[in-house]
Amino acid sequence: MIKTLTLTLLLASGLAPAMATDSPSTPVAPQPGASPSPVSEGAVQSTPVTTPETQSEAVPNPEEMEAHYQAAFLKAQQARRRGDVKALEQLSEALKGYVLEDYVEYWRLYYALKKAPNEAENRQALLDFIRSQKGTYVGERATVDYLLLLNKKLDKAQFNSLYASLVWNQDDTTLRGWYYVLNLAPKTPSLYADAKGFMLTRPVKGEVLVALAQRMIELKPSDTDEIFKIIAQQRRWTSLRQLTESLPKKRVPMNAARLKSLLHNPVAYDKKYGRRAKGFELEMLTLRLLRTDDDRAAERLTQNRTYLSRERRGLLWAALCHESASELNAKAPEYCRKALFTHPLLANKDDVLAWTARAYMRAGHWTSLKNTLLAMSPAQRHEETWTYWYGVALKHHNEITKAHEQFARIAKNRSFYGLLAREALPSAQRPALPSIQKEPVTVSETRQTHYNEDPSFIRARTFYAMNLYSEGHREWNWALRKVPRSQWTQVAHLAGNDGNLHRMINTSLKAHTRGDFFDQRFPMPYRSTVELRSQEAGIPTSWTYGIIRQESRFMERVHSGVGAVGLMQIMPQTGHWLAKKIEYTDFKSSTLIEPDVNVRLGTQYLAMLRENFEGDTVLATAAYNAGPRRASAWRAQVKAPMDSAIFIESIPFYETRGYVKNVFFNRYLYAQALGETMPAFTELVGKITPKADHPSPLP
Repeated sequence: MIKTLTLTLLLASGLAPAMATDSPSTPVAPQPGASPSPVSEGAVQSTPVTTPETQSEAVPNPEEMEAHYQAAFLKAQQARRRGDVKALEQLSEALKGYVLEDYVEYWRLYYALKKAPNEAENRQALLDFIRSQKGTYVGERATVDYLLLLNKKLDKAQFNSLYASLVWNQDDTTLRGWYYVLNLAPKTPSLYADAKGFMLTRPVKGEVLVALAQRMIELKPSDTDEIFKIIAQQRRWTSLRQLTESLPKKRVPMNAARLKSLLHNPVAYDKKYGRRAKGFELEMLTLRLLRTDDDRAAERLTQNRTYLSRERRGLLWAALCHESASELNAKAPEYCRKALFTHPLLANKDDVLAWTARAYMRAGHWTSLKNTLLAMSPAQRHEETWTYWYGVALKHHNEITKAHEQFARIAKNRSFYGLLAREALPSAQRPALPSIQKEPVTVSETRQTHYNEDPSFIRARTFYAMNLYSEGHREWNWALRKVPRSQWTQVAHLAGNDGNLHRMINTSLKAHTRGDFFDQRFPMPYRSTVELRSQEAGIPTSWTYGIIRQESRFMERVHSGVGAVGLMQIMPQTGHWLAKKIEYTDFKSSTLIEPDVNVRLGTQYLAMLRENFEGDTVLATAAYNAGPRRASAWRAQVKAPMDSAIFIESIPFYETRGYVKNVFFNRYLYAQALGETMPAFTELVGKITPKADHPSPLP
């Protein structure tokens, strides 16, 4: 009855389309993976609910009802993006009784508070909502947004109480920054040390960074120059300017006007004042020149080295090492050898050491690589990536037994480095390859009931039915907190039955269950389409599946944040270019959500990329993710034939680096399942041959 009444409000307010009451048995709700029904922008011409009798006649079937609620919810999302409180008020009332009603009410209360943050009534309303939603994801999200919106306007006790209630987000960088700002006090030395470590290791930025720096300087003025250097290593130049302007001039470690000039144009400042720069001025100038001109920064530091202690120079060389290595600068090993990685003010130490290792790998400096890996913390050194490369370094030092010990640690891992490590071992020591056999899953009655009735699982499935994947993932993961990891393959099985292959894959991968569960983790939907289009393009079907699994997890209607669409995540403009290139005259951007269209264009693009890079599938895969121009530029930094594993590990983009590793692992397993002839994994990865950068004709 509640849904019937609220549907009446939807129709009367023009927030839902008119229903066809002459064929109530026709289902119109979109299924998972289908487009949601459009919402009428105009007023409804007539309202079929005027009396109890006519109301009874107009009651739609459940499928129609769900379609109308979904359409209204999508209108609420649009109102949210506009911050339209009035529209949200109407929709919140109209959607009462719907499974997602709390989201709309939350948006209404949040934007009302955002428009008038000092209104006590608005604050109390959102606080009351948060209390009513304890234990739900929307309650967690509302708490986070309340704290982010009001932060320092709240007293410490209220902030701490809400902050302590968070389940997932206590480690949110911005929230933790505000926690330090509000809680730092003269008699909290351990908290001060924590805050300093936080600034050294986390990407804090914006208003909270300035506020935290101000508070720390207020409590310990002697740390002012250290705090400036920490922020400079994080390259937060706007925050440094704001901090400089906010402090009393006597508190700024150098002439404030000169410092602002240095931050604004470091090259011009270096030309004018660089030769005489020393102490803090030289440190700031060197750090500011990074990325703008690494070699100029190195030259300035070398020429003025007598103006700084060895320890202070070592910190700057470490920063230079990090920056130049991540830019694939051939001089990076030279800079890294001068670095002092034990300096207490070195920011992002783990990342600095990782890029130092990559610089030595590229240069073939195996002793320096070994020493760098030994300088890592045990936790970092035992990560899969560095376990493998430590084994490689040991092998180059002819410490074969020790190298095999390292490879054996990870050879069972179902991953890129797991396969490389497996093949680095003698044949007799190699573990079995991942099984591609179907493994039966029995779902208990308890798990089935929980899956059917848990509100978060229900909300997740509702979001997926509207193609709102990000929202669905959050609710899904919130629901999984209540499920033992040993039973996650059961939940994955249920997700697969619902057609939510993306959740089937991710949930199964994170399960603490013995077995490879290949059919859950590496499904092959749309097989006839994928095989046909791959064959037409002349590329392996396994490569296509490897790309799709990484790009979209088989979400055929997913849209990325930058506008890429569908299974193979094709940008509309790229789709038009490809369609013209292959003379596909019927193409429209809207058809990219159709599997056959998307895979047809995606496989053709992969084939073009492979041809563009002379058959090199590592470069083609990197180009598919980051673009052919970037892949070509990275290749241009290779001066002699290089193991592709080294090239992949030193790709400057974190996303692309992981992407290529995952696609190659995916491809290797899919090839086994498809019966494709496949060389050894090490051979498949291969080598990169040098070639000068050249403009690519491909988008």
